[in-house]
Amino acid sequence: MKQVVVYFKSFAAGMVALILSVVIAVVVLSIVFRPRGTETVGYDPTFLLRAPLFYIAALVIFAAAFWWEFRRASRSI
Repeated sequence: MKQVVVYFKSFAAGMVALILSVVIAVVVLSIVFRPRGTETVGYDPTFLLRAPLFYIAALVIFAAAFWWEFRRASRSI
């Protein structure tokens, strides 16, 4: 039962890190690419969904956070 808790905590840590990194990326891109003149937005917000590098980075961020929490939580069992 404790092993299930370790996996759940690790999954939750990975998801939190993933969500925070996406939010931070959107905020930074919104600041860097400010609208000019009559434009309503300075960049296409959906371009992240079409970029393969975004998915690779998301997978790496999730895996790193999962592994970090898994390693940390496994020691306490």
